[in-house]
Amino acid sequence: MKYFFWSVLGLLASIQGYGQAQSLQEEQIQKQFPAKVQKQLGITYPITKAYTYKDKEGTHVWVFTENKLYERARRKEQTYKKNSEGEVINDKIKAFHLLEKADTYQVVRVVYDYSPKWEGTEFSIWFWTKFVSFTDLDQDGYVDPIIVYGAAPTDGDPDRGKVKLLAYHKGEKTAIRHQDDPSDEGRETQIDASYYTLPRPIRQKMFDTINHLQENQLTLFNPEDFKKLKR
Repeated sequence: MKYFFWSVLGLLASIQGYGQAQSLQEEQIQKQFPAKVQKQLGITYPITKAYTYKDKEGTHVWVFTENKLYERARRKEQTYKKNSEGEVINDKIKAFHLLEKADTYQVVRVVYDYSPKWEGTEFSIWFWTKFVSFTDLDQDGYVDPIIVYGAAPTDGDPDRGKVKLLAYHKGEKTAIRHQDDPSDEGRETQIDASYYTLPRPIRQKMFDTINHLQENQLTLFNPEDFKKLKR
């Protein structure tokens, strides 16, 4: 079964190009990551999305998971806690970067975070997989993953959210962290110094991603911080 699955992926890669990511369907995720495999890899939260791609290093899989909160203590009832917009609330997230090795997977890295605590406000946290990127941006034969996630109050307040972008280049992480606020003075953006030493195509992709987030009204950067990303 696994041989057939990766044969299909190999065919897709040859059709769509080396290094381009494929989103795994729910059925594929269940076949590749049954309970036993999840336990071996340390996957304890529900899988929400998975992508695979190939580069010079081999075949990679990114598995995104989110820990959903229950309304009641008795988990058998499966009643999820939801925010003001009816979306399930998550208190923790984990993403697993896996590298295929023979009949198993090597865990390359794990991205972990949890919902912030701020002035007694309840937050939910989630991956924005719509904005993640798995592309060989500098064309050196290795994919440069960009991971995006955010957090927002469960009462629907759009001005208290948090956003984080992570870029991985040659095994090193570069982060952009942003805190939204109703006032210009309250907004805060932290840009890792390594951002300015990244190849220009990677910086451009991170800049474009933030721009897309703003266009979708998911965050708002102060103009001076936005300009810093253009350097």
